[in-house]
Amino acid sequence: MKINSNFDLLVPNYLFADVARKTNEFAAQNPDKEIIRLGIGDV
Repeated sequence: MKINSNFDLLVPNYLFADVARKTNEFAAQNPDKEIIRLGIGDV
């Protein structure tokens, strides 16, 4: 079986996990700022 070569082009991280990590870093560095989260599942 031949593996699709496009799999080699995929980025090894998950976008939403990266956004969550950056949001948490910002929240830790800016405890006085309110963050409005508009992620999946938030209403």
